[in-house]
Order: sequence, then C-alpha cells, then structure tokens
Amino acid sequence: SLLEGKKVEPKLIAFKSKSNFAPGHVKQPRRQSTQFLWEGWDTEGMRQYRKLISLYVHPVVNDNDMAAVKAPRRKSSIQERHIEEAELRSVYVIFISMPHVRAKITGNFKEDSKLFKLLNDIMKVSTRELSRFSGHLRQFIVDDKGLVLIATFGLRGSSFPNMVTERALPATTVIHNALLSELDVYSRVGATFGNAYCGVVGGVKRHEYAVLGPSVNLAARLMASPKNPGILVDDAIRMKAGKAYGFNALEAVKAKGFANPVPIFEPLSSLERGWGKMTPGFVGRKTEIKELLSTARKMASFNSPAKFAYISADSGTGKSATVIHAVEGIRKLINRRRRRVLIAKHVCKESDLLLPFSMLRSILPDVLAENSGFQDEKSAMSTSRMSVTSGTSFGSVDGDWEGMSAVSAQSSNTKVSGLSGVYASPERLLHVCREMEAPPEFIELVGHHLLGIDIETLTMLQGGKKTKGKPPTPQATVNFMAQAFQMCTKKANLVVIALDDVHQMDEMSWKVLQKLFITTRNLLVVCTSRPQTSQCKLSVDETFWDDLNDKYIEQGRFLPMKLPPLCKEDIRTMIATELKVDESSIAARLHDDVFSQSGGMPHFAIEILENAKRKKIIGKGDDGLVDWLSTGDGKGKFAFGSISDLILHRVDSFDATVRDVLNLGAILGSSFDLFEIVAVLQHFMGATKSQKSIHAQKN
Repeated sequence: SLLEGKKVEPKLIAFKSKSNFAPGHVKQPRRQSTQFLWEGWDTEGMRQYRKLISLYVHPVVNDNDMAAVKAPRRKSSIQERHIEEAELRSVYVIFISMPHVRAKITGNFKEDSKLFKLLNDIMKVSTRELSRFSGHLRQFIVDDKGLVLIATFGLRGSSFPNMVTERALPATTVIHNALLSELDVYSRVGATFGNAYCGVVGGVKRHEYAVLGPSVNLAARLMASPKNPGILVDDAIRMKAGKAYGFNALEAVKAKGFANPVPIFEPLSSLERGWGKMTPGFVGRKTEIKELLSTARKMASFNSPAKFAYISADSGTGKSATVIHAVEGIRKLINRRRRRVLIAKHVCKESDLLLPFSMLRSILPDVLAENSGFQDEKSAMSTSRMSVTSGTSFGSVDGDWEGMSAVSAQSSNTKVSGLSGVYASPERLLHVCREMEAPPEFIELVGHHLLGIDIETLTMLQGGKKTKGKPPTPQATVNFMAQAFQMCTKKANLVVIALDDVHQMDEMSWKVLQKLFITTRNLLVVCTSRPQTSQCKLSVDETFWDDLNDKYIEQGRFLPMKLPPLCKEDIRTMIATELKVDESSIAARLHDDVFSQSGGMPHFAIEILENAKRKKIIGKGDDGLVDWLSTGDGKGKFAFGSISDLILHRVDSFDATVRDVLNLGAILGSSFDLFEIVAVLQHFMGATKSQKSIHAQKN
C-alpha cells in the first residue's frame, strides 16, 4: 500500500519485552529470490521497494535482485553454464599407479574373481583415506596400460587452510602406506601443486569434469618416472610443506613440456628423517633379521615373557636400516597370521639425555590412542610412530579427520609441543588414570609436564578441582607409565618397541623400559646403539644390565647382536643393485676397490657408488664388464685409497665458506673461552694489532 501511494496508519506489531510468536515452531518457507515475489512491478515501484528493502538486507542481495530485474530473462544453454562454472584453482593433484597389478581378464573364474576383489579393495582403501582427509577421487582407470588413480585436493569442498601440510601430503603418504600394508600392493605416487583449469571438457552430449594444467601433467610424469622411490613431489609442495616435513632431494629430471630439468623430492616424515625408510636395494643382515622374525613369530603365538634385542654397531654399519626392515618384516608376518601387533618407534637424540621420560613423551600419546577400553569421537588417527595391524586392517581409526585436524580449534585433543602430528587426548588420559585408580596428581604430571596438555583443560575435565597433593615420586611415575602402557596394549598379541641410538636415551626412560621388560608379556624391545666406550655409555641401571648379560641371556630373553661389516659378496650384490646391472657383469677391479675403500661399511659403499654415478665415471669397458672408466695410462679414472680419502674428497667438494667453518670448529674444539671467540672474530673482521693488544690486556 505504501508503494501505491496510500496513507497507512502505523500498527504496533511487537513489544520490547514480549514476543508474539515462538521461534522454532514456525515453518520457514523455502528461500526465494525477491524477484519472483515482486514480478509485474514497474521501474518506479521497484526503486521504492529497493530503498525499503535496503534497510533490512545486505546490499549484495539488493544489488543482485535489481540486476536480475534489469537483465533480460532467458534460459541459458548447457555450454554457457559449463563456461560459467569453469574456473582456475590452486590444486594438489595425486597420480597413483600400481605397476605390479596385472589388470587383465583371463577367462578363469577363480583368477578373475581374485582380480575383481583386489581392484575393489584398492578402491575401498583409497576412498576411505581420501574421505578421512576430505579429498576427491578424480578417476579410477583400469586399461591396457595398467591401474591408475587420480585424486585431488583444492576443488570445491576440499579446499582448506594449510591444505598441503595438514591434509594433502599426509593423505598421499597414508594411501601409499595403506596399500602396501593392507593389500601388499606396491604403488608409485606423483604429486604436484599448482594452478589448473577446473571445469567441463567435451561436447554437449558427452563431456566430463576435468582438471587440466602443467602441474597435472607433471604429476603423471613423476608417477611414471623410473627414479620414483615410492612417492615423488615437486618443488611447490616442498615450499608449501615448510618445516612440517623433511624432503630427500633427488636428481632433477627432464619432463615433457618443461624446458628446464624439474627438481623432484621424496617426502619424509619426522620419524623417517631419523630412522630413514625401507629401501628396495637393501643388502645383507639376513641372519639378524631372520632371528628377529623367528622371535616375533613365537612370541605372537604363545604368551611369552618380554624379550630384548640389542643391536650394537659403529656408525655407517646399517643398524638402523636393519631394524627398519626387520620391523616391517614382523608386521607382514603377524599380518599373515591374522594376529594383532602394535609397533611403536622412537629415535633418541642427544638432547634426550637431559629430558626425563623422553621416550614416553614420544610414544605415550600413540599408546593412549590405542586404549581399546575407551572410544571418543575426537580421537586422533594412528600416527607415524605407532602402527597397528589386525588381520588385514592397518591403522586403528575411531574418528574422522575433523576430530584430529589442527583446524578444529574446539577439539579437546591437544597438540603436543615438539611432536609433529601427534595429538594427546586428555579424555583418554583421564580414563586411563581412573581405570588404574591413580591419584589426580598423575594427571597433571603426565598430562601437562610430559604431554604438554593445558592445565585449564585438565582442570576442566576433573570438574574444576585443582590438584593439591604432593607430586608423585620418580619411582611412582615409572610404575604409572609402565602400567598405563600395559593397560593400553593388553589386547595385542605382540607389542614391538623399536628404539634407535639408545646410548642417547635418558635414565628415567631406561627405568620404564626395565619395568616393562620385567612385568610385561608379549613385548619385544629392539634397540640399536653404538659400541659402549668411556665416551659412549648407556644410562641404564648397572644391575639390570648385568642381569641382561647373565641370566636373561641364559633364559633366551636377551638377544645381543653385533653387526660386522658386509662381506665381499654382499658388496657385489650392492653394486649390482645400485648400478642396476647383473652381478656377473661387474669387473673385479671395481668390486675390489669399492670393498677395500668402504671397509665393508654399507653407508660408505653407497656413498662411493652414488658419487661415481654423479660424476659418470663408471661404465662398460671394451670387455663388456662394468668398471671404472679408464684414462690413457690404463688406470682407473676414480679410486680412493681409504675411507679417509673418501671423506677428504667430500670435504673438498664443499664451498669455501663451509670449509672455513669446519676448520674453525676443528681448531676451537668442543670447549673454548670467550676470548678465543673474540680473537677469531677480530681475525675475520680485520682488527689491527694495536686493537688486539688492547683487548688482550683487558682480558
């Protein structure tokens, strides 16, 4: 009526203190654009309406409605709609191939049924992990070229803050590991990040949604690269990931469509940076690995007391690599036997000697997450330090991605300081303490001081009651840690704790390990350490260490192993694997040189071979054997007289500034006075003799 020019008396429709309707009981009509409610109005009426409606709605809505009225209405074509929906987006693209899967129908019902089941399982595992991280499966292709999966992050519905670090890159590694662990399917993954066209391609009657761009093509090239060790990513992902991941830089590759060689990287988790990862060309240590596998098999079959395997060797002998392959072998073995195994890993650092319970700070959040007596919706997914195998299921996942994502600020899960990707659940800790009937002081000690959970969160979970008692004694804390570990892992047929460089582990962690060894069953502890000397001693209780080397050896519960250098035949196998040639085609001179120069140490042998490949000084001679490339005098073009020569060669390849720093460190030593530092600075800054003498007199 107001728009038609009629005078209308105002009416009272509400009081400030009284409501004339109850919100929630009135059925809200479907939202409609206002242009459908006011069709037929002339231009002047619409202007008046616009002035009135602008008092109540956002200007954007008002402008859209006015534009819709002014524009001629017509039905858009399918092609126009496709053009309107197309866009350029920053997309993370994953290409996954399974080179060992032969997706060919044979006509044999039994064989074809196995193939169909395998393809279905691959689809289930891939979509399950993508769903957890909110990614999209773009294509699942099975053709004469093999099996390829294409997944994306960054499209509508899968674009998030910190997408690469918190979702896309973790999903890439999880899918790769899940396919291998659950289905025993080896995959090659190529992943890139960049701008891409996202929209419909094709004709009106036959078209599909596609993601096109140089980064997409590069992901396919990385997947198919012969240098792919399992997962390859481009430099854009490395830059986006920041410090959350480590990357192993590989030799740049030439890719179709790129003028310059493309830098490529292998992503490593924080644990892999310390432990390393499984390598296809691992050579030797069959006796030690076989003994560990046999021990684990017997322990998983019977209710056995705990056992302790202690591997001692010098740096470069390959003790960490031996444990990595042994633990993976144990996981596969128990998996085939349909038993449940928990594997916890920790790499000890030099700073751990000054940090009480350093081992438990690392693995306890994962152990708490495996507490089968308590399930919460916000529990974290299994992390890189703890892996769970039960039958053909790898990983214990009770909640979705939103429950553990750092984006979920309202989550009561607290990210532990200094532990990448590990989340401690205060609810789980509280549940464990209540089951053990532990005093409330333990919640604050373990939750706050060891796991880094906020005091406010712990107080709130305890009903607002603050801890008033005395803090528990160190021995009581050791007992609590051991009991909590036992309670959370009691459903497993076998628990494996793998610890690297235990000569750097603190005394309190050793006490917990000692308590677990004495009181726990079906626990296998695998440790590595350098040989004990006056400069390298274990912080373990001397009585316990004597018992290990005495009565526990007799009982078969302590398994000391000393890794010797590789034999000459193992070095020959390593050369053949590294150079991808047949063992019979390796020249005796090359074999003898690598063995003598490396001293049978795997790390140094690999260094020699990689350096030779970089310099391209190994090749086939006139006799058809792989050997050093010869010079005019008939001698080898490349050889080191000893390991010292190899180290000097590597040092000489450093930049001059790096060599200066190394020389400086060698001169100053591990301890020095402030005066010596000042003298060095004056030398580099060009101080005069008079200035030096004045400074010397003052000191």
